[in-house]
Amino acid sequence: LPLTRINRQKTIALYGIVSTVLLFLFTGLLSVCYAVIYTLLTAFIYPTIKQKLQGLWSLIPAALFLLCYQSFHIPVSLLEGFKPEEYLEIQLLPHYFLYYVWLQYSLLIIGVLAISGLFATFPTRHKGVKIFLSGCCLIVTLLFGKYCMPDQLDIQNRMTDELSYLAREKQWDTIINRYKGKPIQDYISLNYLNMSLAQKGVLAENMFAFDQKGAKSLVAPWNQSLYMDKLLCDIHFMIGDLSLAESYAMDGFTQSKRKGSARMMQRLGQISLLRGEKEVAKKYIDLLSQMPFYKEWAQQYAVYLRDPEKMQEEPELKHKRIPQPQQDLLLSLMSTDSLWASYDISNRIGWEYKGCYYLLDKQLDKFRQYLTDTAYPNNQPWPRHYQEAWLILEEADSTLTGKIQVQPDIRKSYQRLKQLMNSHSQSQNMQAIYQEFGHTYWFYYYFKQLKSQK
Repeated sequence: LPLTRINRQKTIALYGIVSTVLLFLFTGLLSVCYAVIYTLLTAFIYPTIKQKLQGLWSLIPAALFLLCYQSFHIPVSLLEGFKPEEYLEIQLLPHYFLYYVWLQYSLLIIGVLAISGLFATFPTRHKGVKIFLSGCCLIVTLLFGKYCMPDQLDIQNRMTDELSYLAREKQWDTIINRYKGKPIQDYISLNYLNMSLAQKGVLAENMFAFDQKGAKSLVAPWNQSLYMDKLLCDIHFMIGDLSLAESYAMDGFTQSKRKGSARMMQRLGQISLLRGEKEVAKKYIDLLSQMPFYKEWAQQYAVYLRDPEKMQEEPELKHKRIPQPQQDLLLSLMSTDSLWASYDISNRIGWEYKGCYYLLDKQLDKFRQYLTDTAYPNNQPWPRHYQEAWLILEEADSTLTGKIQVQPDIRKSYQRLKQLMNSHSQSQNMQAIYQEFGHTYWFYYYFKQLKSQK
């Protein structure tokens, strides 16, 4: 806009120099991109040759900044922005990626200006050429726009980052409400959802009110990414599997950009405290105490170094212990439920996770043995989904009747379901069955076909 109001040659040159210098004070080496674009704009806007050449003056300070950037205490050259994206993302400073983005944007503007210049060189009667150039310009713009749009992996990583933040802040209700009444297409969302249900103490009560998709709904496969390291570290630490939580935390720390992850360092400090490794825990806590956002947390956990007994008052640490393995096997040769073999009712979350694993995988024989071996308090009702699964077992083996207390209303609901299933119009009643029993384990067990079961 200022260029349309400036006509004097000296003013055009002075405006280019001053604006480049001022922009350098606020944006650093990105002012070099501005100087190049300013030079091209003056060449296209002004009619006389002398006016067109005045934009070149803005390149003088730009060249000075580009060549002597270290003298201005700028750590990274603008030319680093031309390197591949895979290289830029792993660098310790954000300058690399910022340069990459703005250089791409500047090249797009320069391309548009160049095509505009080509338009001016063709007489108006060559409409075919102008249509061809306009089409090329449109195609380039669309391709660049598609390139700038996030791909499926970017969308998934952003969703995982958001869920990880909510889990770190313990906003379990927010995560649960996010998926109420909605289909869930990915295991990451299901893992965070089930972790939130477990933290609220309702995993074995309300899990099947959501769209579960097999045993991976509890623990998704590791895909060698930082995002899965954070998720699986949180899950295994929550249920008490400290060895696996430590391995995922260590891997996540090494995969993190910018010198590691404070979140993973927190987890490693907690595990070291639980192991009784005070010197190692002190190392992590001292490092976190130097970070403004983690200083308060570090001060709180420094107390546990002096008085370990107080760890039982910390919700995240109580009931956590190092289980003694009953067999010596490589992780790749062990089933998931064998990793949780030492959990009992005192570790409620770990105990429910293992039981729900059997339910999701429809391994009712193992589930029956698991409940039979549990010393469950007589004055507490069993979780609702456990009672629903037990009724299926009772139907297959009448000797199991009465071994576990099933509430009368649950038994009555199961009888109602069997009547609907045995009717001749079952296909017509499917919608009614879903409306009435879609939130139960029965519907999942009888009607939900997983890929591995087809």
